[in-house]
Amino acid sequence: MTQGVQYAGEFIIEEAVLISPNGLKTDILTDLALIEINIFEDIFRSSITGNILVGDTRNIISKLPIMGQEKLSLKIATPSLTSKEDILDFTKNHFFVHKISARTELSHSSQVYDLQFVSMEAIKNNHSRISKSYVQNKSNVGEIVFDLLVQDGSGIKSNKDIFIEETTGNRGLLSPNSNPFNFITRLTKDAISKNNGSSHYLFFENKHGIHF
Repeated sequence: MTQGVQYAGEFIIEEAVLISPNGLKTDILTDLALIEINIFEDIFRSSITGNILVGDTRNIISKLPIMGQEKLSLKIATPSLTSKEDILDFTKNHFFVHKISARTELSHSSQVYDLQFVSMEAIKNNHSRISKSYVQNKSNVGEIVFDLLVQDGSGIKSNKDIFIEETTGNRGLLSPNSNPFNFITRLTKDAISKNNGSSHYLFFENKHGIHF
């Protein structure tokens, strides 16, 4: 029997698990009915977002309970493709469910609802403020971005792959009690490429990591 792709857009959901704040796990594939899943990547947005529409005939939403503070472990693959580049694997870097919407009761024991999620980096960004001067020890923009994403204890502290196009020219900059992502977005206007002198930078996240 052929194990390859049977039709365009075919995929396999290998894992879809909700993890509650107290560590309880619910397998969406067996405990709920997965109706629809959407994942959005946009080079003009700094984080991955998405939603899962599920059917619930066992009142999992109250028993777990699902409150919109859960982690989502997700892995999606294409049949026959095994390369890391071809797999959406968020089993180590989880998403965060931040909202439950479109909750509709179909019968006395059945309901559907939409779980909206975002990357953990977006949640860390919302909870972080950076007040820091890069004036005394001037750095180029690429180094400042790396500091905010990885090194600074008050920053994002992401363990995802970080892709930063080298920048040129040292600058003395100040982050005035700003969210890391907001400050990095401002830096896209100051960054100049070391390779070709271009000033057209973007800051975004996709399945491969965080890009600047």
